[in-house]
Amino acid sequence: DFKKYLLGNWIMDKMVVNNETVFEIEKYNTTVMLTSINGYSGLFIQDTLKAFELLKIQKNTLLPIIEDHNGISLLNIMDDNLIITFDNAEDGVECALAIHDAVKENKKLTYQMGIHIGEIFKKDDEVFGHDINIAEGMRYISLFGGIVISNKVYETIKENKEIETMPLDIRYFRSQVGLDQAIRPYCIISNELPEPANIPEEIQWYLHRW
Repeated sequence: DFKKYLLGNWIMDKMVVNNETVFEIEKYNTTVMLTSINGYSGLFIQDTLKAFELLKIQKNTLLPIIEDHNGISLLNIMDDNLIITFDNAEDGVECALAIHDAVKENKKLTYQMGIHIGEIFKKDDEVFGHDINIAEGMRYISLFGGIVISNKVYETIKENKEIETMPLDIRYFRSQVGLDQAIRPYCIISNELPEPANIPEEIQWYLHRW
Protein backbone atom coordinates (compact mmCIF):
# COMPACT_ATOMS: atom_id res chain seq x y z
CA ASP A 1 0.00 0.00 0.00
CA PHE A 2 1.49 3.34 -1.09
CA LYS A 3 0.60 6.42 0.93
CA LYS A 4 1.47 10.00 -0.11
CA TYR A 5 2.10 12.89 2.25
CA LEU A 6 2.55 16.51 1.18
CA LEU A 7 5.38 18.14 3.13
CA GLY A 8 5.78 21.71 1.86
CA ASN A 9 6.89 21.28 -1.75
CA TRP A 10 7.99 17.72 -1.10
CA ILE A 11 5.76 14.72 -1.74
CA MET A 12 6.65 11.64 0.29
CA ASP A 13 5.75 8.15 -0.94
CA LYS A 14 5.66 5.47 1.72
CA MET A 15 5.19 1.76 1.17
CA VAL A 16 3.41 0.25 4.15
CA VAL A 17 3.11 -3.49 4.77
CA ASN A 18 1.28 -4.75 7.84
CA ASN A 19 1.30 -1.21 9.26
CA GLU A 20 5.09 -1.03 8.98
CA THR A 21 6.95 1.35 6.64
CA VAL A 22 9.31 -0.70 4.46
CA PHE A 23 10.16 1.93 1.83
CA GLU A 24 10.14 5.72 1.89
CA ILE A 25 11.06 8.19 -0.84
CA GLU A 26 10.60 11.94 -1.32
CA LYS A 27 9.84 13.53 -4.68
CA TYR A 28 10.32 17.21 -5.41
CA ASN A 29 9.49 19.40 -8.40
CA THR A 30 12.19 22.01 -8.28
CA THR A 31 14.90 24.07 -9.89
CA VAL A 32 18.15 22.17 -9.42
CA MET A 33 21.67 23.55 -9.78
CA LEU A 34 24.80 21.42 -9.93
CA THR A 35 28.15 23.01 -9.20
CA SER A 36 31.70 21.72 -9.23
CA ILE A 37 35.10 23.29 -8.64
CA ASN A 38 37.26 23.35 -11.75
CA GLY A 39 40.42 21.26 -11.34
CA TYR A 40 39.56 20.01 -7.86
CA SER A 41 40.27 16.33 -8.53
CA GLY A 42 43.75 17.14 -9.81
CA LEU A 43 44.44 19.40 -6.84
CA PHE A 44 43.30 16.67 -4.43
CA ILE A 45 45.82 14.26 -5.95
CA GLN A 46 48.63 16.82 -5.88
CA ASP A 47 48.01 18.41 -2.49
CA THR A 48 45.26 17.06 -0.26
CA LEU A 49 45.67 19.76 2.40
CA LYS A 50 45.25 22.56 -0.16
CA ALA A 51 42.21 20.76 -1.53
CA PHE A 52 40.56 20.69 1.91
CA GLU A 53 41.47 24.34 2.48
CA LEU A 54 39.67 25.14 -0.77
CA LEU A 55 36.55 23.37 0.51
CA LYS A 56 36.67 25.52 3.66
CA ILE A 57 36.80 28.64 1.48
CA GLN A 58 33.88 27.27 -0.53
CA LYS A 59 31.82 26.70 2.62
CA ASN A 60 32.45 30.21 3.96
CA THR A 61 31.77 31.78 0.56
CA LEU A 62 28.87 29.77 -0.85
CA LEU A 63 26.76 29.00 2.21
CA PRO A 64 25.66 32.63 2.83
CA ILE A 65 24.97 33.12 -0.91
CA ILE A 66 22.86 29.96 -1.11
CA GLU A 67 20.88 30.97 1.97
CA ASP A 68 20.37 34.53 0.67
CA HIS A 69 18.77 33.08 -2.48
CA ASN A 70 16.52 30.61 -0.62
CA GLY A 71 18.54 27.61 -1.78
CA ILE A 72 18.99 24.28 -0.04
CA SER A 73 22.16 22.22 -0.47
CA LEU A 74 21.19 18.54 -0.63
CA LEU A 75 24.77 17.35 -0.23
CA ASN A 76 27.46 18.22 2.30
CA ILE A 77 28.72 21.75 1.60
CA MET A 78 32.23 20.34 2.25
CA ASP A 79 32.22 18.60 -1.13
CA ASP A 80 33.45 19.91 -4.45
CA ASN A 81 30.23 18.75 -6.19
CA LEU A 82 27.03 20.32 -4.89
CA ILE A 83 23.35 19.79 -5.66
CA ILE A 84 21.33 22.87 -4.70
CA THR A 85 17.56 23.25 -5.06
CA PHE A 86 15.43 26.38 -5.33
CA ASP A 87 11.68 26.98 -5.33
CA ASN A 88 11.97 29.00 -8.54
CA ALA A 89 14.39 29.36 -11.44
CA GLU A 90 14.99 33.07 -10.86
CA ASP A 91 16.52 32.37 -7.44
CA GLY A 92 18.69 29.63 -8.94
CA VAL A 93 20.07 31.82 -11.73
CA GLU A 94 20.61 34.81 -9.42
CA CYS A 95 22.44 32.52 -6.97
CA ALA A 96 24.71 31.19 -9.74
CA LEU A 97 25.53 34.75 -10.83
CA ALA A 98 26.20 35.78 -7.22
CA ILE A 99 28.57 32.82 -6.79
CA HIS A 100 30.39 33.79 -9.98
CA ASP A 101 30.73 37.41 -8.85
CA ALA A 102 31.95 36.36 -5.38
CA VAL A 103 34.75 34.10 -6.63
CA LYS A 104 35.78 35.68 -9.95
CA GLU A 105 38.88 37.27 -8.38
CA ASN A 106 39.93 33.95 -6.84
CA LYS A 107 41.73 32.01 -9.58
CA LYS A 108 41.83 28.87 -7.43
CA LEU A 109 38.07 28.77 -6.90
CA THR A 110 36.28 28.73 -10.25
CA TYR A 111 33.07 26.89 -10.93
CA GLN A 112 31.14 25.00 -13.54
CA MET A 113 27.40 25.43 -12.97
CA GLY A 114 24.37 23.86 -14.65
CA ILE A 115 20.70 24.61 -13.92
CA HIS A 116 17.54 22.74 -14.92
CA ILE A 117 13.90 22.41 -13.79
CA GLY A 118 12.42 19.00 -13.09
CA GLU A 119 11.77 16.20 -10.61
CA ILE A 120 14.33 14.92 -8.15
CA PHE A 121 14.03 12.07 -5.67
CA LYS A 122 15.56 11.67 -2.23
CA LYS A 123 15.87 8.53 -0.15
CA ASP A 124 17.78 8.80 3.09
CA ASP A 125 21.01 10.59 2.09
CA GLU A 126 20.82 9.73 -1.62
CA VAL A 127 19.59 12.16 -4.28
CA PHE A 128 18.77 10.93 -7.78
CA GLY A 129 16.57 11.38 -10.84
CA HIS A 130 16.96 11.87 -14.57
CA ASP A 131 16.49 15.62 -14.31
CA ILE A 132 19.61 15.72 -12.14
CA ASN A 133 21.40 14.03 -15.05
CA ILE A 134 20.20 16.82 -17.33
CA ALA A 135 21.44 19.47 -14.89
CA GLU A 136 24.73 17.56 -14.85
CA GLY A 137 24.78 17.77 -18.65
CA MET A 138 24.34 21.55 -18.40
CA ARG A 139 27.14 21.70 -15.84
CA TYR A 140 29.41 19.62 -18.07
CA ILE A 141 28.96 22.02 -21.00
CA SER A 142 29.59 24.99 -18.69
CA LEU A 143 33.27 24.11 -18.75
CA PHE A 144 33.15 26.20 -21.91
CA GLY A 145 30.94 28.99 -20.63
CA GLY A 146 30.67 29.29 -16.84
CA ILE A 147 26.89 28.91 -16.28
CA VAL A 148 24.63 26.92 -18.61
CA ILE A 149 20.86 26.64 -18.21
CA SER A 150 18.30 24.41 -19.92
CA ASN A 151 15.53 25.77 -22.13
CA LYS A 152 13.06 25.23 -19.26
CA VAL A 153 15.06 27.67 -17.12
CA TYR A 154 15.54 30.04 -20.04
CA GLU A 155 11.77 30.33 -20.57
CA THR A 156 11.34 31.57 -17.01
CA ILE A 157 14.11 34.21 -17.04
CA LYS A 158 14.18 35.36 -20.68
CA GLU A 159 12.24 38.58 -19.92
CA ASN A 160 14.92 39.67 -17.45
CA LYS A 161 16.95 42.15 -19.50
CA GLU A 162 19.82 42.06 -16.99
CA ILE A 163 20.56 38.41 -17.76
CA GLU A 164 22.10 37.92 -21.19
CA THR A 165 22.08 34.46 -22.71
CA MET A 166 23.35 32.75 -25.84
CA PRO A 167 21.78 29.57 -27.22
CA LEU A 168 24.18 26.72 -27.84
CA ASP A 169 23.87 24.94 -31.16
CA ILE A 170 23.15 21.56 -29.67
CA ARG A 171 20.07 19.61 -28.61
CA TYR A 172 19.57 16.30 -26.91
CA PHE A 173 16.60 14.18 -25.97
CA ARG A 174 15.37 12.12 -23.09
CA SER A 175 12.51 9.68 -22.95
CA GLN A 176 9.78 10.10 -20.36
CA VAL A 177 6.57 8.08 -20.46
CA GLY A 178 7.26 7.29 -24.10
CA LEU A 179 7.71 10.93 -25.14
CA ASP A 180 10.92 12.57 -26.36
CA GLN A 181 11.71 16.00 -24.97
CA ALA A 182 14.23 18.31 -26.61
CA ILE A 183 16.62 20.03 -24.24
CA ARG A 184 18.27 23.20 -25.56
CA PRO A 185 21.18 24.62 -23.53
CA TYR A 186 21.70 28.36 -23.10
CA CYS A 187 24.91 29.92 -21.84
CA ILE A 188 24.67 32.96 -19.58
CA ILE A 189 27.10 35.64 -20.82
CA SER A 190 26.25 38.60 -18.57
CA ASN A 191 28.31 39.53 -15.48
CA GLU A 192 31.52 39.22 -17.52
CA LEU A 193 30.95 35.51 -18.09
CA PRO A 194 32.74 34.24 -21.20
CA GLU A 195 30.97 33.40 -24.41
CA PRO A 196 31.09 29.65 -25.05
CA ALA A 197 33.63 28.05 -27.32
CA ASN A 198 32.60 25.54 -29.98
CA ILE A 199 31.25 22.36 -28.42
CA PRO A 200 33.65 19.48 -29.13
CA GLU A 201 32.32 16.22 -30.59
CA GLU A 202 32.98 14.31 -27.37
CA ILE A 203 30.66 16.67 -25.49
CA GLN A 204 27.95 16.14 -28.09
CA TRP A 205 28.32 12.39 -27.60
CA TYR A 206 28.07 12.83 -23.83
CA LEU A 207 24.77 14.67 -24.18
CA HIS A 208 23.22 12.31 -26.71
CA ARG A 209 23.99 9.17 -24.71
CA TRP A 210 20.85 9.41 -22.55
